[in-house]
Amino acid sequence: MVGIIDVIKTHGVRKTVSRALGIVKNSGIKTLLNTYQSYNSNEEAYKEWIAHYDTLEDSDREAIKSHIEDMACKPKFSVLMPVYNIDAFSLRKALDSVIAQLYSEWELCIADDASTRPHIKLILDEYSQLDKRINVCYRSENGHIVEASNSALSLATGEFVVLLDHDDMLSEHALYFAALEINKNPDLDLIYSDEDKIKDNDERYSPYFKSDWNPDLLYGQNMFS
Repeated sequence: MVGIIDVIKTHGVRKTVSRALGIVKNSGIKTLLNTYQSYNSNEEAYKEWIAHYDTLEDSDREAIKSHIEDMACKPKFSVLMPVYNIDAFSLRKALDSVIAQLYSEWELCIADDASTRPHIKLILDEYSQLDKRINVCYRSENGHIVEASNSALSLATGEFVVLLDHDDMLSEHALYFAALEINKNPDLDLIYSDEDKIKDNDERYSPYFKSDWNPDLLYGQNMFS
């Protein structure tokens, strides 16, 4: 069955089998085959899109850095990251994606939400010593994502706040494009972006491309996440 291996890798055996049985029950085996063939073709199409439109060469990075130097406005971004008992691999990926930003006017404000896994503090202390732009506070009680985000916000000194979960990754040019938009529209208050998902091997999938500003669409979709 075309595409089924990719689906299992992405969603796991139990969820894939459950979804497949539901499709067969409601629509038949032919619809099931078409569904996973479509899944595979969509995955391949997105890989092609990334290769053509979202893969930076060294020359692109140099051009971006040069453009940043010429920006009239260089806002400081406070990246808020609530952390709670995330695995070490995902946490390091998230932290590294901020450090790798081509746009350097940022600070990373981390609030550990009373994690019980010992590697969390070791990693956060390591990174805060690695880069002075990384600030960490340790909550004494678990308050969940809202209170943890507010604790991270208390560390912020930037003009704009960026929300980043502890298992998210920013593309290396993410903050550059946000700064670019602010330079084009100095009066804006909110910025949203496209997003996708990523596997452990860094393979990207399931893109969510968003339209230009559309208040009506906003009522039905989580544009800002």
